Amino acid sequence: MKKLNNRGVSMAECIIAMAIVVAVSAAAISMISHFASASAKMLIRNRAVTMAESTIECFKFAGDYKEFNRTIYMIQDAEYDCKLYDETKDEFDEYTYQYAYYYMQTYGYSVGLRVTYDYANGKARMDISVSDENYDEIYTLDNYVKAVSRP
Repeated sequence: MKKLNNRGVSMAECIIAMAIVVAVSAAAISMISHFASASAKMLIRNRAVTMAESTIECFKFAGDYKEFNRTIYMIQDAEYDCKLYDETKDEFDEYTYQYAYYYMQTYGYSVGLRVTYDYANGKARMDISVSDENYDEIYTLDNYVKAVSRP
């Protein structure tokens, strides 16, 4: 009868198997990290676009500047800094022409918008721009105009 050689796994075979496991694990971790980063960027982008669209809806809803100013702060996570400019001239009353700049930076993106209420001509206008942390433009809406009446 012939004797079988059952010595088990050699040290070289064990090291080769461990090296293969390490290489496959490193590739998998790299792919998971890449997909997680891409997913986070898409989440930020979606939040930015949602914020812009919510702001546009507030603008559509608002009858005048004061109402827009109240409704814009109801948007979830909206923390706009507002600089209000009221250009009044002697021949016009205080509601003739108003515009404001809003700016917000959060969640890796920034939103900037300009709102103009020109009551003399019966128009309100909004421009909005959203960019990411690298200042790459995500969303832009220029010259959205609606009809308004004097408050």
